[in-house]
Amino acid sequence: MKMKCVLAGVAFAIVTTLAAALAFAQSNPRYIRFAGVRSLNPAITDESRPDLLNPEVDLYNPKNGYNPKGPSNYSDDFKKKYFRAQAERMNRLIDKALAMERAMKDGKYFYPVEGAEHGQTPCVPCEATPGQYSNTVRNFYDYVGAWIDKRF
Repeated sequence: MKMKCVLAGVAFAIVTTLAAALAFAQSNPRYIRFAGVRSLNPAITDESRPDLLNPEVDLYNPKNGYNPKGPSNYSDDFKKKYFRAQAERMNRLIDKALAMERAMKDGKYFYPVEGAEHGQTPCVPCEATPGQYSNTVRNFYDYVGAWIDKRF
């Protein structure tokens, strides 16, 4: 029980840190445009297999200039290839999102809406039957607890 309390505290710290980062990002639109692309790992070429990396644009590949024992030194050619690959990955992600959006509009893409987007509390106006989403809060914490238990 004590471990779960500690982990709940860790989860709270992570959530509040992410919330602060999101608030910062939303207040700085220029940061989003820059960070959105620059934070992508271009070595991931298949979103369903992020463990398979393209070694030619892997930032942590010593052949590309990474030094695990000190400062890394990347060539200008590698940087150009790396930044181009980041933009290409961003374009693939955008294309995928647009395709999903089209499929949603055509009714051919499943996406859950249970409880809608109203925080953790049940959304009474969204209910088709009274009490339909009365377990939203419990489901949320059960999900978070299971997620934490799997990872820690």
